[in-house]
Amino acid sequence: MKSPCPLLLLALAALSLPGCSALDEMLTEEPSSGPTVVYVHPPSHPAYYDPYYNQPKYIVAPQYYSESKSKKIKGNKVTTTKTIRNEWGQTVYKEKTTKTKKKK
Repeated sequence: MKSPCPLLLLALAALSLPGCSALDEMLTEEPSSGPTVVYVHPPSHPAYYDPYYNQPKYIVAPQYYSESKSKKIKGNKVTTTKTIRNEWGQTVYKEKTTKTKKKK
């Protein structure tokens, strides 16, 4: 034998309870009675729901640095560039020097 719809049972149980007069009013209320007012509380402090909020944040130091040098000659100018990058490819230090060659 098939059981009746569980939603129908819930609706009947909610309407049959004596303390559900507010639910009755809400179901029978006309929609033209005015706008619905909803109160929104300000957000709570993150420490209430985040267990790691007050924990110290660990910053991982890079394990290695790579150094690269380049030399470019354009006419009588020599430009050398020294670049140091960390393991994630971010430029940490960059130095650029320009020299002019002496004419012979």
